Amino acid sequence: MVLTISVCPNSRVLTRPLTRAPRACRIASHSRSILVHAVDQTSGYSNPAASTETITKDALVAQVRKYLHDEEGWEHYWIDSVATRISKRMLVTTLDNLKAVMEFLKVDCGLPSQSICNMAAISSSAFGRDVNSDLKPVVEYIRKRGASESTLIRVLTSNPKLLEYALTEDGNKLWKRTHNSKFIAYAEVDIDVAKDGAQSAHVAFFRENTAFDSAPVSPVKPTNA
Repeated sequence: MVLTISVCPNSRVLTRPLTRAPRACRIASHSRSILVHAVDQTSGYSNPAASTETITKDALVAQVRKYLHDEEGWEHYWIDSVATRISKRMLVTTLDNLKAVMEFLKVDCGLPSQSICNMAAISSSAFGRDVNSDLKPVVEYIRKRGASESTLIRVLTSNPKLLEYALTEDGNKLWKRTHNSKFIAYAEVDIDVAKDGAQSAHVAFFRENTAFDSAPVSPVKPTNA
């Protein structure tokens, strides 16, 4: 490389060979490489701190937000509730699974979408469960207890945490193991029918080894507790 330097208008032109790039060029080149790397980092594709899991999770949140807003018509505060739980890993699900749960609750259980949004705020983990193996047995249990379709809707909207439980082997109640507890939690639904046919549902949540009817403040014992 040859660098040409003009000293003054009347002077001769001095030339000297260079074996390395001028300092200004090196600085510019270095700055350019830093700038490109910074742009790559902000895009999320070359940032070593941004794991594939984080990028995938962010993409899922965006998909869920679009689906709940465009197809289900949810308000932003209900959508934020679900999106926040996905971001914090309190809700582990996929877009397809979320759609399947929504379809099941709307079509099979007769719940309007605007009621489901409130259920999701109370029991978000239910929206990460499998429809066939987890949710259907719970709904069938409530129906077998004698609940009509309108009573089923009331029970689910008032007690969405029932969808977090599983059916016991004898089929008489629901159960789950609570976090950080060695005890099993149970839930039971009892349906009373008045003379005029009106139904009233009683939902009991109780822990393993709970004492019933042993003191004035003890809870009333469920049928199969």
